[in-house]
Amino acid sequence: MHNALKSGWPSQSLNALWWGGGAGLDRDIEGRFGDLVRDAVAGGLMEWEATPLDRLALVLLPDQLLRNVFRGRHPAFAGDGRAQALAMDALALAWDEKLPMAGRVFL
Repeated sequence: MHNALKSGWPSQSLNALWWGGGAGLDRDIEGRFGDLVRDAVAGGLMEWEATPLDRLALVLLPDQLLRNVFRGRHPAFAGDGRAQALAMDALALAWDEKLPMAGRVFL
């Protein structure tokens, strides 16, 4: 496991990244993850459902990152149903217990 997450929480503050937002971050997320976000919303990336950490990433794409890609527009919420179903299933499997604290918070 990465040293910064051995305690379950990053060793440096990521508050600006996690909660700050803004047009620059939105453009960065669109450029880096836009295709994956769209795949996740369309029901793709099913292979990411198989492990706790991959499942967390799959939850974050249509839940959090979609809001950056479509900020202020209706499609920003198009992934809520899938994200919620994936998260609820992960909780039922107790996969949250296998994630570092920061992952548990986001799941």
